[in-house]
Amino acid sequence: MTDQLQRPAPSTTTEHVTRGLALALVAVTSSSAAAVTLRGLPSVVPLVAVLVAVAACVAYTLGAGTAPRRGISALLVVVAAGLWALGWATAGTSPVQTLVIGLVAAAAVLAQLHRSHR
Repeated sequence: MTDQLQRPAPSTTTEHVTRGLALALVAVTSSSAAAVTLRGLPSVVPLVAVLVAVAACVAYTLGAGTAPRRGISALLVVVAAGLWALGWATAGTSPVQTLVIGLVAAAAVLAQLHRSHR
């Protein structure tokens, strides 16, 4: 006797890419601004890189109404640009290191969002 888990029906919600990108941009700039104010602490930058990526992905999902599908490439560009600027503005780490840490976090969050919105 096996119990079958029923998956919910696919979402019919339309994706509002512009609204999602606007909220993601707000999340990236506010998180980066907080990191720049704490730039005297070099160990904070990798943590803030993860925070920037997670905040941008979650903000996009809240603004767009669904997990990113059509706007995933634009979302990754916004996240990458924010991470590069964050790494450049803070003297604690290199921009490449900040970019890699943040994009790995963004990939993990996006994978989880897609699993939960199927």
